[in-house]
This record gives sequence, C-alpha cells and structure tokens, in this order.
Amino acid sequence: QGAYKVAEFARCLRVMDIDTRDLEQLFNIVDSDGSGEINPEEFIEAMYRMKNADSKTATKFVKHIVTRMDEDNKELKEQMAGLLEHFSQ
Repeated sequence: QGAYKVAEFARCLRVMDIDTRDLEQLFNIVDSDGSGEINPEEFIEAMYRMKNADSKTATKFVKHIVTRMDEDNKELKEQMAGLLEHFSQ
C-alpha cells in the first residue's frame, strides 16, 4: 500500500522503472514466508539487487514468474478438463 500512499516511495519506484505488476512480483519474492508483510530493510535490499542486476536476483525473479505461470496453467488445464467432462455427458 505504501506504493500508493507515500509520494517519495512512488517516485523512487518510477525512477527504478518498477510498475505495479513488477512491484507485486518483487513483493512475493521478498515475502518468502508468505506472511503478506516485509520489513523495509528486506525490501530495500531486494530493490538494490534488482537495480544493480544481480544475476541471482534476476534469476530468482524469472523463476518466480515462470513457477506462477506453471501453477496458473495447471489450474486452467484442470478447469478445462472439468468443462470437457461436463459437456461430454
């Protein structure tokens, strides 16, 4: 929510060319315990690594996106299989 409420934070995100979707993905990566919260130090460190193109961070970012896409794809396949079964009866 800080991205929307804190003007300085929003400005920093714009300077680093981080949009809302990128911010959500980054938050999900930094929030490794899935608590829905991260502390400022964790966030700042992750932003710094991303800005400086730390290859490990970039790889982790891509892996997270691909994993999420795979999960979404599996869910869609299950839904399609259910629909096919429903309509073939």
